[in-house]
Amino acid sequence: MSKREAFNFVNKLISQENGRALKLNDTLIKSELDSLGYLLVLLGIEKKYCILIDVPKGEELSHIDIEVVTMKQLINRCVLSKCPT
Repeated sequence: MSKREAFNFVNKLISQENGRALKLNDTLIKSELDSLGYLLVLLGIEKKYCILIDVPKGEELSHIDIEVVTMKQLINRCVLSKCPT
């Protein structure tokens, strides 16, 4: 999976939840999603890329700080993810 594909996928998820598309250095909070929107976007990313596979059960949502994490960091997590086959 390329960085460009991951970038487009994440922005598509954000757009589907009526958020503002992000640039590479924008933080996730700049997408202006509501709390359900953030949850759905993160679940969509997790479903495709397994970015939270090493995070203990119950700590998944607290593992990504939406006010701090940048699009670039999310994309890197996607590209480096280890989804089981």
